Amino acid sequence: MKINRDKVREEFKAYVQSYDMTDIKIRLKYEHTYQVATLSEVIAKSLDLEPELVELAWLIGMLHDLGRFEQLRRFGTFIDSESIDHAQFAAELLFEEHLIRRFIKATDYDQIICAAIQYHNAYRVPGELDEQTMLFCDIIRDADKVDIFRVNVQVPLSEIYNIPMEAFYESEITREVSEAFFSGDTVLKSLKKTPIDHLIGQISLYNGLVFPKSRELVRGQGYMEQMFAFPTKNAKVKRELKKMKAKIGLQTVILASASPRRTKLLTQVGILHEVIPSDCREVISKTAPEEVVIELSRQKAENVFEKYVSDPNEDVIMIGADTVVAMGGTILGKPQDEKEAFRMLMMLQGNTHQVYTGVTLLHFHDGKKEIHTFYECSQVHLYPISEQEIQAYIATKEPMDKAGAYGIQGRFAMYVKGIEGDYNNIVGLPVARICQELKNLEWTGNNENKSI
Repeated sequence: MKINRDKVREEFKAYVQSYDMTDIKIRLKYEHTYQVATLSEVIAKSLDLEPELVELAWLIGMLHDLGRFEQLRRFGTFIDSESIDHAQFAAELLFEEHLIRRFIKATDYDQIICAAIQYHNAYRVPGELDEQTMLFCDIIRDADKVDIFRVNVQVPLSEIYNIPMEAFYESEITREVSEAFFSGDTVLKSLKKTPIDHLIGQISLYNGLVFPKSRELVRGQGYMEQMFAFPTKNAKVKRELKKMKAKIGLQTVILASASPRRTKLLTQVGILHEVIPSDCREVISKTAPEEVVIELSRQKAENVFEKYVSDPNEDVIMIGADTVVAMGGTILGKPQDEKEAFRMLMMLQGNTHQVYTGVTLLHFHDGKKEIHTFYECSQVHLYPISEQEIQAYIATKEPMDKAGAYGIQGRFAMYVKGIEGDYNNIVGLPVARICQELKNLEWTGNNENKSI
């Protein structure tokens, strides 16, 4: 059997052009089709299938949702319970109305194609199918689920389900939906009663993935982590999402800091994380800057760990950090008032000083806690700054929440003659070093780009 991919793409595009491509729902399914076809190919290759069978998997991916477009035109919805079974409808369009011959002339695999498309959305695939047909059913079902995670993150839930977002934020998870999830099942559509049930139902698709490659793809995308981070306003739902995440075995990364600069840096390198600021009373027993920042970073990580972790099955990485500016052995923290800010900046101007950031990585998994600490030091050389310039800078209020009374990423950059070391360390978090440490420790860190 030879599949002409260009011909398949042309026919698919021609078929879809008869529908309103400005409709976001039509566009959504158009893009979903190509994504699923690619994912089907990737999964098939991971199984070392022959090239012809890899092509077949790709073709099924291209045709699996053909019924969606007509479903929306006739019924104005993608909800099967309010219209028709879109998978069964796609099989009928292809094999009863003979649309299949527009895409491929050969009939060798008609039975497999029909069954894979007909059952791609079924809760259970009929057990009487032969082994090869079952294989392709599993491939398309996995590929479809993997891309659904992407859709649920990139497209507002309100647009997918025609339900106001506020309803998702406020609603509770139905008991039957929760029970199905924790039993290791995907959630039946008939069990979903509240808006948030739809999100849980989509997350539960992970339970039904068959192939290791499919699970690897989902984790690599980072979409599941984002779904679990849904900003619910319901405290009960927040607790339940945390338990569900632990049940699946996904790792949580928590930044024990309220600093927007630190969270921006972690996001920049693709480390998905939650923010839970430490509220501990800082106790300093050391004097050397490098020892002080490590001591304080550990206190922050330990403080948030004690507040957050309650389930021994959780896999959590806490990141605690503390930054100080030092000059001549004197530590300069955040200024208490404008007078102190002025004093600090007069000391720093025209000189070279050091910026230390201590980092604590606390990993909790299998009921055990591991702690790793380190620090980074960067040298900063400043131009001379007049008293008038310092007063003007203080008037901007920029120095007041920063160690050493300045932020290198802000207006103060005009006074920086040069630096030695990691620039991000001066901003407040040496993210490159963090990535390297996580890699060396073989902790994953939920990096969506899979670079660590």
